[in-house]
Amino acid sequence: MNTINDTAAEMKRDWNERAERNAKWYINTYKLEQTDEEFDESAREDLRANFFAVLPALTWRRNPKQLRLLEIGCGVGRMSRHFANVYGEVHGVDVSGEMIRQARERLKDLPNAHFHETSGVDFQAFPDDHFDTIYSAYVFQHVPARDAIVSNIRDAYRTLARGGVFMYGASAIHNAEFEAIPKNTWTGASFGEADSRALARELGAQVIRVIGDGTQYCWTTLRKPDAEAKSEPLIVAFGRADDLTVLEIPARGPQACLALHVTGLAASALDCNQLALAWANVRNQPFYAGPQDVSLDDALAGNYANGEPFIIKANVPNHVPLGAIAVSLHLPDRRQTEAVTIEILPADVPPPVITQLGNEHDGGVDIHASGPKSVLRVFAAGLDEQADTTNTRLHVGETTLPPRSVAFLAMNAVWEIIAPLPADTAAQSTELSVSYQGRRSTFVSLTIKE
Repeated sequence: MNTINDTAAEMKRDWNERAERNAKWYINTYKLEQTDEEFDESAREDLRANFFAVLPALTWRRNPKQLRLLEIGCGVGRMSRHFANVYGEVHGVDVSGEMIRQARERLKDLPNAHFHETSGVDFQAFPDDHFDTIYSAYVFQHVPARDAIVSNIRDAYRTLARGGVFMYGASAIHNAEFEAIPKNTWTGASFGEADSRALARELGAQVIRVIGDGTQYCWTTLRKPDAEAKSEPLIVAFGRADDLTVLEIPARGPQACLALHVTGLAASALDCNQLALAWANVRNQPFYAGPQDVSLDDALAGNYANGEPFIIKANVPNHVPLGAIAVSLHLPDRRQTEAVTIEILPADVPPPVITQLGNEHDGGVDIHASGPKSVLRVFAAGLDEQADTTNTRLHVGETTLPPRSVAFLAMNAVWEIIAPLPADTAAQSTELSVSYQGRRSTFVSLTIKE
């Protein structure tokens, strides 16, 4: 059985080899050959969705120009350049010395960006309570052993300052097919919501947010508590999470989520492991407990109001009765808010969701009207074991495409749909959707080149 040092050596060897072969492709597997500009720009959309959208929580409502950030698994600096434009000081670390060498060369024009080779399982070069924000994206998915993931999280948390925030992504696929796949430095071990919640309890960390359990991309946000203060919570607004004016919430689906705006909560009480919601006689824990959103410009400048209210978000739990029910927020000291009333509605089965679009030839995002890159490769969630070529379709504009194959990918926890474009397809900008058993996804943009 491999030790954690064996795992670290395996990761260092493999990622050094990949960095020497084609670092950009192994970091961003959407195009084999990428210019520096294409490569750096590709990080912008990722960061818009998974970093800047939650910047108030990551900075804990402080000005990022006054903060220090650690990026775990920086590679050659794809995201680091964007971080350095926002944070006062940025430190990128990677298990691969070759990745670090290239990062230093590529970002030598940024005096506030610093790069360090690490063991892959700890951060011994840094002192305790040092970083205000720690961020890691698409890294732990490639760590082959759970103990190595735990070691990374545990030691990163050591370096987190009091009141600092640590956000990381990990694979959280739990199906038997995935468990049977041998784990290596490409298809890593699973580390899901239950794992993160348990480790947070052990570390004494606040769980601010955890989403995506059961998928390839489970995001967890932890905070290191600072000063203790007594909470006197009061719900001042509530409703469906995507529209607070709506008090009717479906029992399941993407809108089956309640948001509570709560005043009187101490920052140290914001912990998804400690808070609970009571829905009539059913309880569950929230997936988010933290600052409310502000505009990106305000977040970048550190412009915040007086700090309240905080936001608590929770999915509608299973077995909640339909109709009007009372919901209250419960604290670990047995205190609770006054109940508010919402209505739970019956819900239809949600439609499929397109998670990734590319060509079958090399997985790149460039789609062509003819040739090897004219075969679409679409990843979709929301299908089930009955999905096949008879009941699944792709729709390109007004054209319906019967797929050549439909298969479940255990290592991604999504369905792969392969379909060639028709021979008479012209270069165009259009839209793509997936339908399954009469349920159709929302459209995504599709550019078809000559």
